[in-house]
Amino acid sequence: MVRQGLLLAVFLAQGWLFGQSDTAWAKIYSGDRDDFGYDVIETQEGGFMIVGQTSSFDLDNAQIYMLKIDSAGIPEWSKSFGGPRHEEARSVLQLSDGSYIMVGTTSSTSDGSYDLYLLKTSPTGVFEYEFFYGGSDWDFGYDIEELGSGKFLLAGKTYSYGNGDADGWLMVFDENLQQVVWDTTIGTGNEEFFNSLTVTGDTLAFAAGGGSSPEKDDMDMMVARIRIDIGSDKYQITQVEYIGDSLIEYANDVVHLGNGEVIIAGASSDTNDLEGSLLVRLDTSFHQTWSTLFLAPPLSGIVHSIELAGGDTLSFLSDTRFDNTNRDFYLGSVRVSDGSWLKGTTLGSGEFEQPSSLKHLKRGYIAVGSSNGFTQGPFSVIVYRTDEKFSIQNQDVQIIEDTILITTYHYERNPNILQIFYASNAQQLAVKSTSKSVKEVWLYDLYGRIVGWEKTTHDFISFQPSATGIYIAVVKQNGEINRITFFASCQ
Repeated sequence: MVRQGLLLAVFLAQGWLFGQSDTAWAKIYSGDRDDFGYDVIETQEGGFMIVGQTSSFDLDNAQIYMLKIDSAGIPEWSKSFGGPRHEEARSVLQLSDGSYIMVGTTSSTSDGSYDLYLLKTSPTGVFEYEFFYGGSDWDFGYDIEELGSGKFLLAGKTYSYGNGDADGWLMVFDENLQQVVWDTTIGTGNEEFFNSLTVTGDTLAFAAGGGSSPEKDDMDMMVARIRIDIGSDKYQITQVEYIGDSLIEYANDVVHLGNGEVIIAGASSDTNDLEGSLLVRLDTSFHQTWSTLFLAPPLSGIVHSIELAGGDTLSFLSDTRFDNTNRDFYLGSVRVSDGSWLKGTTLGSGEFEQPSSLKHLKRGYIAVGSSNGFTQGPFSVIVYRTDEKFSIQNQDVQIIEDTILITTYHYERNPNILQIFYASNAQQLAVKSTSKSVKEVWLYDLYGRIVGWEKTTHDFISFQPSATGIYIAVVKQNGEINRITFFASCQ
């Protein structure tokens, strides 16, 4: 991918402040075109990192957007990363060394399809590493979690691999994000996807999304349990359940309760597009302990994010819908024990706000999303910082317009990227390259014997081994050589 690392030289922040406290404020960060915030985390020094996508600042297409703010919401720096087409980041982690890892989607590696995209930067947003993973069709990355082994578990959706239409996609990358050590798909021939992950300890993870069970065509909430064996580096889905009835349901987030039980949250809708906020607690066998569905405003809408808030409290971020077009943020809480409603409040302009991510902090909450209600123009990143009661203390609105000059960041790199991986589900060796020139591919077994050779311009090479075992692939293109060692089974 031909890349440009761009620190936004002109940062336009159009926002409003409720008081001067760093524990209760709301701000909009606005450009001249659409900008979206999809995830937020608290950083090690006490500020916040927001990721999403931006089309502002003279960009031809949407690119990954990183926005670093301090605890009071003051911008510290912002950067965009992208190729010639579309990029977006859906989830971000900060590692122990302060660096950031994002997962999302790119279409810059092909002529129109999408690949899962991993991006790593330094603590100050300097580009360090990228990896794109996918087949000949559309593939998306939605969430990432670090495992106790230092490897990374990812969740998303794939049209390239699996069983028919879109399938739920899970994969594990090594500690350096350079090798896929495990991947699998869940699908029944209809549409399936995983939106969210939660990891508990070193041996257990859960994924939640949507899918159709073999018994029905309508979409249900889908949840999977993944067993992890760090010693042998093995990963296994031990249970998949579909949660729903005659309506259409799906999950956007999942939290683990520490005892093998989980709570999943998302939406339920009927054939008339009446959507309600749906939260479900599941025991260790994925049987429902309780299910809570809110259909009446302001609780109607879709739950996008949930957080355990201590004690018997689960907090959630949803969109409250006044009609088919207008919506606001809704921050609410229910009891973990029985799902009963505790409290909630609506935040927004009453026009169009799109919530995405909620995090519980030591003193309150931070919620991020997008809005075009306050600016009456393109979508902008919107951030609410509330106290534990979901309130913002001073209700006087102050409009702030700042232009902050930040040093421009340029990144120069080899215009050709050559990456290879083995897609075990499709029995294909994927040779992804931004160059269209001829590639030479050699395949060896562990004894050094050549078991395959091909000269091609295609991105995918079928490989069906005669014996199950470890193989080595070596690819040469334009003087660049890359290689991987992979496991392939005889099917």
